Amino acid sequence: MRKTFFICMCMFCTILNAQNNSTGIFALDDTPMTILEKPNMRSIVGGTIINVDYDDGDGKITNTMKGAFEHACRLWEEKIPTTYPIRLSVKLSDIPEQQCLATVNINCSDTYSGYDKVYDKRFGQIKSHWTCPSIEYIRDEPDAIITFTSRNVFDYNINGSEIADGKYDFVTVAIQAIGKAIGFMCTAAKTGEQGLEKSVPCNRFTSVILSNDAIKNYQYATSGNASIKQWKLYSPTDFDNRFSLSYFQDDPANQETLFMQPGIAKGSVIRHIGKSIDDFFDKCGWNDYDDAAYSRKITPASTGNVIPFQDTQTGYGHKTVTNASDADGLDEYISNLAEFGKQGKFVLMRDGAWKEFDSYGDLSKEEDYARTSDGYVRLKHVYYSHDPNGYYNGHVDYQLYDFPPQVPEASMNSYTRNTEFNSPQEIRAQSRSFNTVDHEYLDVEIGFKNTEGCKEILVEQTDSDYPVPFTYIADVNQGYFTAFMDRKYTSTFKLTYYNENGRNEGEPFTIDLRNDLSCVLELTVDNDLKYNLKGDKISENDNISYTLTSIANHAIIRSGNLRETKGSIDISEIPKGIYIFTVNINGKKYSSKFIR
Repeated sequence: MRKTFFICMCMFCTILNAQNNSTGIFALDDTPMTILEKPNMRSIVGGTIINVDYDDGDGKITNTMKGAFEHACRLWEEKIPTTYPIRLSVKLSDIPEQQCLATVNINCSDTYSGYDKVYDKRFGQIKSHWTCPSIEYIRDEPDAIITFTSRNVFDYNINGSEIADGKYDFVTVAIQAIGKAIGFMCTAAKTGEQGLEKSVPCNRFTSVILSNDAIKNYQYATSGNASIKQWKLYSPTDFDNRFSLSYFQDDPANQETLFMQPGIAKGSVIRHIGKSIDDFFDKCGWNDYDDAAYSRKITPASTGNVIPFQDTQTGYGHKTVTNASDADGLDEYISNLAEFGKQGKFVLMRDGAWKEFDSYGDLSKEEDYARTSDGYVRLKHVYYSHDPNGYYNGHVDYQLYDFPPQVPEASMNSYTRNTEFNSPQEIRAQSRSFNTVDHEYLDVEIGFKNTEGCKEILVEQTDSDYPVPFTYIADVNQGYFTAFMDRKYTSTFKLTYYNENGRNEGEPFTIDLRNDLSCVLELTVDNDLKYNLKGDKISENDNISYTLTSIANHAIIRSGNLRETKGSIDISEIPKGIYIFTVNINGKKYSSKFIR
């Protein structure tokens, strides 16, 4: 059975503190709001890929959430020295502690390194004596499980300047969660009044900052002087199971450590993973290569030196290797992902394999290439040389290549009944007529992802009762758009992503809501909100709850339980505006908009 670190990031997990130190991603009301965007000029190190599996049995994880989480992955990939591909499992759950935004569960290695599995994947790139136990271990099994709260508290906008008031920026929370997954946390437990013992097994970071002396460990953790080189760690005189040694010191003015400081405020936005992380990797031995027959010289890529796009010449001089996900054997898989290997020019695929090419014109926009957070394709040039003293040197020069946008991915997030008919009628009056007597009109939210490098999104919507497509523009950063549909008819959507280098079209997909009639939510608005839940399978014995959410700032104005399927809620004291009334019936949600 795999050894596991339980990094339980919530105050309600105090029972586990006897065995493992708790650390976490928390919402703290007294934390000042911070806006810190990524610099335009950045070094892009290595060729690490973070692959994500979504554990979504109940369909709650939307493409909007996926796009925001994967954007956080792209930001981390730019900073991590080359490992074998990191695999994360992501899910949503009802976390009881209201201030806890996420939990992380990290797997330990089964190999010589003996630490956390992500460190082991770096260990394999730098140590010649490393032996991988199986292809499943390195390719398929998750390195960490990240669970986000399922409460409606996040804004998934990639553009940090557009985060709604009263919401937590999901990308910021995801950045901290991924930081924990790659090993930035102390796995130790307080013993007695003044003891701190490393967990067994412990992760790599814990092993280098703590000793086997529990008393000295506790003194270090409460000294106020714990640090990674010049970057101070959180180590107040009162030991805090949530934060001590697992975060940098609380210092809002320090932009290089801000991404991993304790507590996240509503509206705070962090997109910059500071240079302090470079010293974290160095402290943990990520740069300790074996003594070998040749020295290794690695040159990072730079966003200030991007290779301009050249027209593709599909098939010309193209060389292929087996994709990492299709490799039949362990040796082949390891070879395809090695940082140093055969000489040549290579492009990084999304699964982590390096594919060899001859010229930039060989690269096809249909290929699934890895991208930076700006959408650049990631390349490397490997070559070997002898210096004047006769030493053999291996070189890896990383590069960035400007390219057309990625292939769009989109699907329906949710829908609400449209109770204000005039607005969509004005938008589409030229293309079709409307009849509110025999039809039920819906606002359908459609989420999309893979927008890194995309400048504009064109949506084509074709309704089955009208053959002419209706086209409109979607906000690239928002992660979703709202389509207007008649429930009586299906609608087919196609998204096209554009940038200055070209375009890429997604596969058309059809939304059919004709048979999704298990519940009809009728609303009448006055000083009271009168509701009526109609459905053959709905009874007052069902578990029915509701939320009232403001469209303006996405804040939950009111919530509670409904004791009957027909009744009223006093809304006389809420401000005028547009709201969404959502009922949750045995885990399934139904929503409708109304104007107060």
